[in-house]
Formats: sequence, structure tokens, C-alpha cells
Amino acid sequence: MTREQWKEFEPYFTPKECGMGMDYGFMKDVLMLRLILVSPIVVHAGYEIDGHAPDSYHKKGRALDFHCQNVSPRRIQHAIDALGIFHGSGFYFWWNNPGFHIDNRPIELYQRWCSPRPQKYIYLVREIPV
Repeated sequence: MTREQWKEFEPYFTPKECGMGMDYGFMKDVLMLRLILVSPIVVHAGYEIDGHAPDSYHKKGRALDFHCQNVSPRRIQHAIDALGIFHGSGFYFWWNNPGFHIDNRPIELYQRWCSPRPQKYIYLVREIPV
């Protein structure tokens, strides 16, 4: 994204916290989530080329790891699901009480998972047959 495009996301998000390589359309979706939650989204990882799986959506600028203070995990997950635009979503019990991952992978790769501890994943829904 250009610096001019980033101005649309102020004061909620900055390129410093999310990474300059974020996808513009994805960030518009993240902003919509932020406005629905009416609470700051604390970003832990956005655009990154290191530290994630080889096919990670973080490397494409289409994923975000975050938490929200003073918002119940149920409300956050409900907002993610209600929007219907984040086809990848993970709930991590063990970091940031709890932490979330969202991405906008294609619908045919839809996944919902939770992680009760590091390196442990429980897939709740994995790929929707088309």
C-alpha cells in the first residue's frame, strides 16, 4: 500500500504496526471489524515474511494476529464470523488472553481453529466442499 492509502486507516492502524506490505482490500475489511468491535485492535503481526509457514497469508499482507482488551473472545469471534469475509480464523487461548488470527483466504480453503497451547491446533472446520 502507498502512504496515501494508509491515511484512510488512521488513527486505527499504521504501517509501522501492520507492515507496509499489507493488502489494501484486506485492511478495509480489518477496519470494518475494528468499527464493529468499537474497541482498539492491538496488532501483533501483519505483513511479515519471516516466522510464519511458507504459504502464510502474512507473507501476502492478507493476515493479522491481534487481541482486543475488554472485549470478550465470544464477541470477537462472533464479529469475525458475522462479517463473513475472513475465511481463515484462529483462536489462541495461550497468548494475549486470548489472541486471534484472521485472513482472507479463498472460501474453498475456509478454516476455523483453536490452539489450546503452543504447537497444538484443533480444527473446527477445515475446507468447505464446493
